[in-house]
Amino acid sequence: MKKILMIIGIIASCCFHPSAYSQEIFPKTEFLMSIDIKLDPSVVIDKGMRITNIPSGVVTGPNIKGTVHSPSADWVQILPSGVVRLDVRLLIKTDEGEAIYLSYNGVLKHSEKSLEKLRKGEEVTEQDGWYFVATPTFRTSSKKYEYLNSVQAINHYKVMRLGAEGGYVRADVYLVK
Repeated sequence: MKKILMIIGIIASCCFHPSAYSQEIFPKTEFLMSIDIKLDPSVVIDKGMRITNIPSGVVTGPNIKGTVHSPSADWVQILPSGVVRLDVRLLIKTDEGEAIYLSYNGVLKHSEKSLEKLRKGEEVTEQDGWYFVATPTFRTSSKKYEYLNSVQAINHYKVMRLGAEGGYVRADVYLVK
């Protein structure tokens, strides 16, 4: 009886060990486009919220080309920890005249170096040690681009600059497969 209980215990510990259920996921991505957007100076609502108008921008990719139009903006929340939460909504008009709504939420956590450069109005890049991730989704009635309605994407941010005269953000967008 002791042997049976011991065998059952060994089998149970193997089956219920956390590694028996964990898995590593390596998503595949496919380059969709680059986004280069202009930013107006932010409107400060309070110390935890800013709204930044996006007056224009350019979208370029192997199968999509277009421009960003108004109304487009970013509703930025700055948490007490300093972490920035993005809520971006863009209107893209393709070169063929198709309308695409692109929205994404994201997280930006500055390093000391990136925050200092941002405060000085300097260009900040991924080499400055930030964590900057966002997840775009799309909505369109275009037949050509309707596949975008059923995909998730991820942004890879390249560069950003803010300032009293305005600024810009550049990101590459990848479809998650």
